[in-house]
Amino acid sequence: IFPNPASEKIIVQGIENVFYEMEIYNTKGEIISENNFSNQIQISTQNFPNGLYLLRCGSFLQKIVVDH
Repeated sequence: IFPNPASEKIIVQGIENVFYEMEIYNTKGEIISENNFSNQIQISTQNFPNGLYLLRCGSFLQKIVVDH
């Protein structure tokens, strides 16, 4: 997952030919983005307010900072 902190987008790189379900949560625990992908996905963060977010992809969790 890069870049982190993000200003315009994040890129999530997975394993080739593996299907992923991914959610991004705000600090209130609300899902603000939900996507399915294989290999790689780019998520725009331009409409996310500055702050801390949690990305969940399967059992993997990663904190993401958005700073415009």
